[in-house]
Order: sequence, then C-alpha cells, then structure tokens
Amino acid sequence: MQQYLKIAATISLPHQRYCILDSDVVFFRDFDLSRFEHPNPIPLLKMPDEVTASQPRHSRWVETSHQLLGFPVPALPAPDFIGHIIFWDRDTTRAMVAKIEAVTGKGWIEALCRTREFSEYMLYGYFVQNDSRSALRHTLTTSTPCVSYWDSAQTEQGRIEPVASPRR
Repeated sequence: MQQYLKIAATISLPHQRYCILDSDVVFFRDFDLSRFEHPNPIPLLKMPDEVTASQPRHSRWVETSHQLLGFPVPALPAPDFIGHIIFWDRDTTRAMVAKIEAVTGKGWIEALCRTREFSEYMLYGYFVQNDSRSALRHTLTTSTPCVSYWDSAQTEQGRIEPVASPRR
C-alpha cells in the first residue's frame, strides 16, 4: 500500500515537490528543504550498475518498471534508484502515471495492482531517466544524506556493532 500512497499523494496534494522518507529515518542535524523548492532541480539518486543478476528482487523491479513504462528492459547490471530520503516532483509523477496508463491501457492503480512485484522508486527513476522533460527537473546524484545501518558485525570483544551500508 505504501507504494500506491506515495504516488497518489504526490499527484493529488497541493505542493510541487515532496521529500519522501523511510519510516525509520531519524535526523541528527538540520535538514533544510528550501533548496529543493520549485523551480530548482531536485536530486535523483541513481546508483549505476548496482542491480545485478544475483539480486532477484531488484532485477525483477528493473524488469517490471520497464514493462509498465513501455521501455526495453536493459541488460544487467542496471541502475538502482532506491534510497531512504527521496525527492519526487508532482509534474513528473503525473507524467509517469499517464505513461503507465498509456502503455497498459488501464488506470495506474489497476496496472500496478496487476503487477506482482514493483518498486515505486525504481519506477520513478527509470521514468525520469527516459523522459527528457522530467529529467530537466532533476539532478543525478550517487550520494544520499542518509547513513544506513542494516547488518551487524562481530567485534574482537564479541560485541555486535552496526555496520554502515555504502550509501551515504
């Protein structure tokens, strides 16, 4: 449901730009959103060659994004657009939804409901990558202001300590 909610909120709420956060994001310092206001470009996190054949879920998200958007499925490795602090533009999201509807012949919600696995961030990223008007509203970046901790490492003293993921 959260994928549908992000898309629906972005196309229907009154603002031009949205900063979407994972529910477990915690801020430790000020985070000023004013520099991302319209008409300034917003960052689009693009991690080149991050999706490989050894990642079946991510690989499937690349495939379904391209199918929904009517684009040829790229060879792997492919870019990853998933992050914890993501920016979306309302006009871009509306254009993405219109593209899904034109390609599938269904309303965007029905089209996504009929898709077994998809990532809203991959869908948005691949749309921007392939739509020149939308690309002008974004600036590609390979870094994020979010430090992520997913795994634990055993220390020499036997304590478990978090290990940062490579995305910062």
